[in-house]
Amino acid sequence: MAYIGNQITTVFPSSISVDDATISGNTTIGGTLGVTGASTLSSTLAVTGVSTLSDNIVFDASSKGVHLGVTSATSTNLLDDYEEGTWTPAFTSTGASFSYGTQSGEYIKVGRIVFVSFRIQLSGSPTGTTSNTTFLTGLPIAIDSTAHFGGTHAGHYFQINKTSTDEEPVYQAQPGDTKFEIKMVGDNQGESNLTPAQMNSTAQIRSSVTYLAGS
Repeated sequence: MAYIGNQITTVFPSSISVDDATISGNTTIGGTLGVTGASTLSSTLAVTGVSTLSDNIVFDASSKGVHLGVTSATSTNLLDDYEEGTWTPAFTSTGASFSYGTQSGEYIKVGRIVFVSFRIQLSGSPTGTTSNTTFLTGLPIAIDSTAHFGGTHAGHYFQINKTSTDEEPVYQAQPGDTKFEIKMVGDNQGESNLTPAQMNSTAQIRSSVTYLAGS
């Protein structure tokens, strides 16, 4: 193990390779740094040559990240989250019940940007009260509470009864929530709500959406 004490600046003109290193002061390496074991950095490490890491970078606390594109620690340039996973999309509408043949979804989150893709298909016509607004629910990350009801198209869909051939289903973000309101919009059509009564027994939506999560 190589240990470099606090507030000591060491300049390496060519290269250094260590299996395990604890650096608790300010260290400048002017050549190539190859780290193949465990490294603990508690202060400043300046590398002016090539750095090779043979394993993943792991922080000792959550909400830590990397400041990108700046030379100082600026909060607006901090990338502190990356996630991948699955989620289960569903429809909901006051007083209505839905049965499904397919419910599948995946997501990727980079910083505050959330990308979701999904496929949802009914296995029977909605029952109960079918005249109220339909929502797509189950989003894996809550939408930013200050979002301005941003919207996007629903992608590929079928077995949805439109009241006009000029209108299309779109999503309207619900700020601070984990669902989209499904609207029907079109040229000179204004907007209306998609109701369960407009969804046939095999109604399906396949789509992908990008939205902003909260900070």
